[in-house]
Amino acid sequence: MNRRELLTQGVAAGAVTAGEMFHLPETGKAMPDDASVAVPRANGLGWVDVRDHGATGDGVTDDRAAVVAAANLAAEATDRSTLYFPAGTYLINDGPPPSIGDNVTVVGEGAASVLKRGAGATYFALLVNRDYAENTAGNRNIAIHNLSFDANGANQDPPFDQFKHCIALIGVRNAVVRGCRFYNLSGDGVVVSSTSDATDRPNQSRMIRIVENDFEGGTNGRNGISIIDAADVVISSNTFTGVAADTHPGGIDLEPDLPGQDITNVIVVGNTFENCRQGIQAYGGIRTATGVKRGLVITGNTVRGSRNQGMGIRVSAWDQVSVTGNTIAETAHSGIFIEDANQVAVSGNAVRGSGLEETAPGIWLKNCPYIVVTGNTVHDSQGDAYRVDRCDMFTLSGNSGRGWDNGNTGRHYGIRGVNRCVGGIVTANTFDGGNRPRTTLLVTQRGCRDWNVANNLFRNVGRKFNLSGRNRVADDSN
Repeated sequence: MNRRELLTQGVAAGAVTAGEMFHLPETGKAMPDDASVAVPRANGLGWVDVRDHGATGDGVTDDRAAVVAAANLAAEATDRSTLYFPAGTYLINDGPPPSIGDNVTVVGEGAASVLKRGAGATYFALLVNRDYAENTAGNRNIAIHNLSFDANGANQDPPFDQFKHCIALIGVRNAVVRGCRFYNLSGDGVVVSSTSDATDRPNQSRMIRIVENDFEGGTNGRNGISIIDAADVVISSNTFTGVAADTHPGGIDLEPDLPGQDITNVIVVGNTFENCRQGIQAYGGIRTATGVKRGLVITGNTVRGSRNQGMGIRVSAWDQVSVTGNTIAETAHSGIFIEDANQVAVSGNAVRGSGLEETAPGIWLKNCPYIVVTGNTVHDSQGDAYRVDRCDMFTLSGNSGRGWDNGNTGRHYGIRGVNRCVGGIVTANTFDGGNRPRTTLLVTQRGCRDWNVANNLFRNVGRKFNLSGRNRVADDSN
């Protein structure tokens, strides 16, 4: 399935067309694939084996200089070339790290080929593109396949230094990272940006694909994947286990650092998160004229568990967002939280057991005008099943909820509107309150008005409605 097909599928569930969501790149030019990278050939032209340049792969000898020499030779090829790591552990101690040039594919033997960061090494990342430091022209057509990266986080200075990464793609156009393993994380597994030193540089990374990789954090280090300044990104079919210490976002972090940085057109699809601090965070921060985050599809992901107020999916300050078909269970905070976003569709998600560390809603929408929430299920939330906060002109349709307010305090609801939510449509939803005498299905508070409530099915609730303000109710089901 190509990017256009993925995009169309992800957005269609939210009743928004791909053309309405994104400015799409030309078909066939959006992402690198196996046809656009060098095919490894042991005796072929442009094949560079790091062992032929003095690398030992014994895990003890410093192989940095040998690997750098091999990488430099691969970068000098006039056509595509392949940098090959046979099975072994290649220790990369301090000094300039290996850098990948244009039209280079880096390949290994999967778990058997390991690049290991030296203890206390100060370089930016284990593997970088050649123009990462200055980013004057960027690099093109880079592929990294079937390698393992040991960030050796516990032996950095300080331990688990968040600025010591595995792969850095800085100002790169057309790149793929596929089938790699990242473990003992210190900083990020993969970081994609336009700068490595906080100097604002205009050459943005574009057309990046990160697929079928394995990130293992051991509840330490920073994020599995950080996207800081990039456009046209696919993050697909990766696994994240125990990623991020409790002070960092989690598995995937989409977050500009500087006002001029921008993230546009990102698809996060089919990834699995186990006991990460948080699953997916897309945090736009302060909106500026040059830093508008737009075009985000989060679809078909599975999040099981989170830590330290972590959420399953958190989106803040983005435009044109589709969150569809995700499965989220046993999160510390809300399963899905979206705030300060425009043109949002939340559809077909399943959330169970959210708010374990506090009484948080299963799905929480805050300050989001023109939002559509349809076909979701929320079961066994500690707080409200659904909460809308300062949302105008929203639709809640065809959703279900069961067993909210698991603390049984009577202070949480199937649907709660709060803080001047105006113009809501609540229709064709199904809720079961579990026969708790103090359960209330639908509550509006603090200036909510002009809601239209009709054709819902409410079972086993102590009270159906507690509505303030001017609202229209045509719903007498029980």
